[in-house]
Amino acid sequence: NPNDLNALQNLVIFYYDNKNYKDLVEPAKKYIELTQNYSRSYYVLGFAFAGLNMHEEAEEMFKKSIQMNPNDSLVYAVLGNLYTDWSKSEKGIEAYKKYFEISELVTKGYDPHAYIQFARLNMDAGNYLEAYNVLAFLVFRDENKTEEIFWIGDLYWKVNKTDEALYLFEQTIEKNPDNYAAYIELAQHSINKNRFKEAEEIIKVFKEKLKKKSDDYGAYTELAWFYIGKNMFKEAEEIF
Repeated sequence: NPNDLNALQNLVIFYYDNKNYKDLVEPAKKYIELTQNYSRSYYVLGFAFAGLNMHEEAEEMFKKSIQMNPNDSLVYAVLGNLYTDWSKSEKGIEAYKKYFEISELVTKGYDPHAYIQFARLNMDAGNYLEAYNVLAFLVFRDENKTEEIFWIGDLYWKVNKTDEALYLFEQTIEKNPDNYAAYIELAQHSINKNRFKEAEEIIKVFKEKLKKKSDDYGAYTELAWFYIGKNMFKEAEEIF
């Protein structure tokens, strides 16, 4: 029975929970056909499209979901995340502002991931003060939040506060030695400051850590792109 709503719902939930975006699309479309007035059906299809990097289709579904239920804060959050991946800073900022407004996060708790994405969008848009205020708010709530400290370091670098940036990258590594992006940024910016010996030591430590995590492909990719940026193609080829 292709119109068995309960079976279809279970199938959609299964693919959704397992982030099986490709197989999620068709049952999600069928679910919309059978439940046209349920806003979250459009959200789920948008989620599938976003996972497949079909940005325009995802945006259309999220907007339909919002049109049906303008107070669903979750959809604004995923829409903001979509715009982040899509490099549409201004649209992402507006989506997250709406998310914060509906959720009343300042008084009823907060979502660190949403705040970080909001700060990154503001950085991309050149709104450095706004980005700093958001990140500083997160660090104020928990000084051990290394991801936020890392992004403040990146922000300082963008506004040419290089010494402060290097210090915060060092703090990130001290608080979380597994934050690989911080090693790469610290080495990169040390080279830019002509601190070649320091950069060499940082990369050496980083490579030693990789030996203990041989299956962390993302970390290897970070290192390879670092070498490519320095025209060290032989070293990059070895990493790949």
